[in-house]
Amino acid sequence: MSHWIVTAAGAVASESLLLFLFWSGTVARAESADAPPVPSPPDPAQCDQAADTNPSEKIDRLIKEALVAAGQNPNPIADDATFLRRAYLDLIGRIPTLDETRAFLSTGHPDKRASLVDRLLESSGYALHQFSYWADLLRAKSDMPGGPSDFYTAWIKQSLRENTPYDQWVREMLTAQGYVWSTPAAGYFQRDQAMPLDNMANTVQVFLGTRLECAQCHNHPFEAWTRHDFYRMAAYRHHLSTVNFHQAQWPEMQRLLDQRGASKDVRSWASRTFALLKRRVYDAERQLQLPEDYTDDDAQPGQVVQPATIFGDATCGESVCDHQQAFAEWLASPHNPHFTTVITNRMWKKVMGRGLIEPVDDMNQSASASHPELLQYLETLMVENQYDLRQFQRVLYNTRTYQRAVCSRDLVEEDRYYFPGPPLKQMTAEQLWDSLMTLMAPDIDLRQGERFRALHYLRENLCGYERATPEELVDASYQAAEVRRLNNETQEKLFALEKRIAEAEKSGDADIVKQLRAEVSELEHYSNHEIPIRIDGRTWLYRTQDEYRQAKRMSLEESLPHVDSYWSAPERNWCVRAAELSSPADSDHPLRTFGQSDREQIDNASSGPTIPLALTLMNGEYFKMVHHAESMLMRNVRSARSPAETVEVLYLTLLSRFPSEDEAQVMAAAQGHAAEPQEAVEDAAWALINTREFMFVR
Repeated sequence: MSHWIVTAAGAVASESLLLFLFWSGTVARAESADAPPVPSPPDPAQCDQAADTNPSEKIDRLIKEALVAAGQNPNPIADDATFLRRAYLDLIGRIPTLDETRAFLSTGHPDKRASLVDRLLESSGYALHQFSYWADLLRAKSDMPGGPSDFYTAWIKQSLRENTPYDQWVREMLTAQGYVWSTPAAGYFQRDQAMPLDNMANTVQVFLGTRLECAQCHNHPFEAWTRHDFYRMAAYRHHLSTVNFHQAQWPEMQRLLDQRGASKDVRSWASRTFALLKRRVYDAERQLQLPEDYTDDDAQPGQVVQPATIFGDATCGESVCDHQQAFAEWLASPHNPHFTTVITNRMWKKVMGRGLIEPVDDMNQSASASHPELLQYLETLMVENQYDLRQFQRVLYNTRTYQRAVCSRDLVEEDRYYFPGPPLKQMTAEQLWDSLMTLMAPDIDLRQGERFRALHYLRENLCGYERATPEELVDASYQAAEVRRLNNETQEKLFALEKRIAEAEKSGDADIVKQLRAEVSELEHYSNHEIPIRIDGRTWLYRTQDEYRQAKRMSLEESLPHVDSYWSAPERNWCVRAAELSSPADSDHPLRTFGQSDREQIDNASSGPTIPLALTLMNGEYFKMVHHAESMLMRNVRSARSPAETVEVLYLTLLSRFPSEDEAQVMAAAQGHAAEPQEAVEDAAWALINTREFMFVR
C-alpha cells in the first residue's frame, strides 16, 4: 500500500506533501512490526487451563489445545486502540468517530471490551453492516425484472434489525408468495425469475454449503449427487413462477385502449403499469419433467419428477404448496446437519476471518474442519441459541481468540489454520466507503438513502394497482398521461421564467425580477399535480414519477433535526452508508471500484488491492468533501488547541490511535514546511488515508 503512495510522489509538487509521503511509508512499516505500540496486558490463557465458565472461554480453550498440539503459540492480546478499530469495522462496518475513540481509550473499566461489543451489536449500524454481508450471499439487487425490489432489500435490513432467528428467516424466504411490495420475502425467488433450477442450485449452495449446479447437466464428477438427484430437489419448488400472473388482463386492457382510441402516451403508461403487475411469485400448478436429453438408466426423458431430498427426508403433503413448505421445513431444521454446520461456519469466518472448513460453500465429502471438536461445540451452541445470530456473534467477539493480534502471513485455501489470532485482511468495499463517509458527515448510521425514503408512498400505490380491474388500470393510465402532460407544461413555463429572470437581472430591473420570482413560486407550488382515481372501491391520489423523485430527495432534517443543512441531502447520494444505496451501486460508483460485488454470483466481492482502487484513493472526488470546512474531520481539527493536538486529532480520527513520538516529530516538521496550516492538514489526511494501516483491518 505504501508503495502506491511513494510511486505517486514524483507527480506531486508540494514540498510538505513529499515529506508526508515519506512519512506515510514509515507508518506502513511501523504497523507491520511484531510488537504492538502499546504493551499488551497479561494473557490469562497462558496460565493453567481455566474452567469452561462461559462459551467464550471454552472456545478459547479448544483453540489453545489445537495450537499446542500443532506446536504453535497464540498471539498476544491486541492493545485497546487496535481492538477498538477492529471491533467497529467488524461489527458495524466503519471506523469509530473521534468522540467514540476518545471515550473508549480514556476509560479503564475492566469490562469495557465486552460493553463495547454489546453496544455495537445493538446499534443501528450493525444491521447496515450485516446487510452488506447478506446482500452478497443472497445476490440481493435493488432493481430486478418486473419492478422495484427495494421492498425485498428493505425487508432484509428490517429482519436484521429485529434479529429474526436465522431458521425462521430462511423459511420465510423459501415459502413466500405474492408481490414483492406486499410480501417482501418473495423477492428471494423473484431474484431468479424464470430460472427456478438456478434458484434451487443457489439455495442449496447458500444454506447447505453444497454445490449441485453441475449435476443439472451430468452426474457430479466428485460427489455422490446424480442428475436425477438435482431434478428431484428442484421438483420441490418448480411449481412456483414469477411470469405472466396477470396475463389474462392484458388483452382486455388492449381492447379498452383500442375502443377509446388511446394515444401513444396513454398506451405507454398502460404498458408500464401492467409490467409491474405481471411479476408475482405464485403457484403455477406445474410439474417438473426430466429434460429430453436425459440418458441415465434411473428414469426416462420427459418423465415427471417426484420431489426427494439429497439427504434426510422431507415429509410432503398432497399439494404442491405442501411440497414447498416441506422443503423449507427440511432445509432449515436443526435436524439437518448441513444447515447448522454451514451457518455456524459462515458466522465463524465472518468474525474470525477464515472458516473452520474452507471453502465455506463447498462442503464436499473430503472437506474436514481444522478444529472438529470446536465446530461440533459451536453447532450445539447455535441450536441452543435458537439460531440467534446476534447472540452467537456476541460469544465469538468476546473470545480472546478474536481479540489477539493479527497474523499477517499469506494464507491459501488449503492451509490448516489454527487461529493464533485473526488473519490480517483488507477492508471490504462497504467498510472503506462507510469509513470515508464517517469522516464527512455526522450521524452516518442514522441516514437513509433516497431509495428507501419513498417506499411507503410507493407501496400504497402499488397495492392499489394490485386490486384494480382492467377498466380501472386503463383509467389510471389516462390520468397518469394527463398528469405528466400538465407537469411538462409547468416545467416548460418554469424554464422560460428562469430565462427571463436571468435577462432581467442582467439589465438590473429589480421590479421585474421580483415579479417573475413570484410567478415561479406560484408555479412550483402546483408543479406536481394530483388527480383522484378510483381503484378497488377506494379513492387514490395518482402522483407522478416527479413527485416520487421529490420524495426520494426529501431532506434528512425531519429525522435528524440537529444535522447541518449542508450534509442533509448531498448530491449523488453521498454521505449515506453503502447499505442505503442501490444494491449494488452503479457501475461507475466508487464502491464498485473499491471491489463491491455485482450481485450476479454468490459472494462475488473483490478484496484485493488494485490499481483503480489505489488511484481512486489518491485522487478521488471524495477528498473534496473530506476536506470541506464542515466535514467531521475538519470540525475535529478545528477543535484542537495547538499544532500538537492537531496531530493527535488526525491520528485519533483516521487511525483510532495516538501518534508515536517519531510520527509526531515528522508531522511537526511537515507543518513547518507548509505554506498554510490548512494545507498541512489536508496533506496529512491524504497521506494517512492512503496508508496500509488505514486500509486494513488489524
